[in-house]
Amino acid sequence: ANALDDYEDGTWTINPHDGSCTTFSGRYTKIGNTVTVWGRASAFSNTSENDLIRLKGLPYSATSSNFATCTGPAMVQNVSEDAAWVAFSEGDQIKFYASNSGSFRQLRHNELNSNHEIYFSVTYTTV
Repeated sequence: ANALDDYEDGTWTINPHDGSCTTFSGRYTKIGNTVTVWGRASAFSNTSENDLIRLKGLPYSATSSNFATCTGPAMVQNVSEDAAWVAFSEGDQIKFYASNSGSFRQLRHNELNSNHEIYFSVTYTTV
């Protein structure tokens, strides 16, 4: 009966750990301690570093110990690898992983150019 008493939705601003990007439709819904975020990030300014893509600014930090509820689908435009991407939330950020040859691989800045776009959603639990 009280489940929707703790309901909230709104927008959030995607903030890359390295450089900047353009954010479109950064939205979230929180019900109780479960949060779902959706976003689209494009026009990355940092396209040269070998550092992994980390999108910060989640509206609520993810519980680091509950990995079973902190992943979601991701679609990465024009990356030269044929792989299924997954968005993974940890703490206050989202990282992107793929598995195409028996191991995990992270999406890195030097794999993007300023025209790339990333679409994603993640559902996770918060503290």
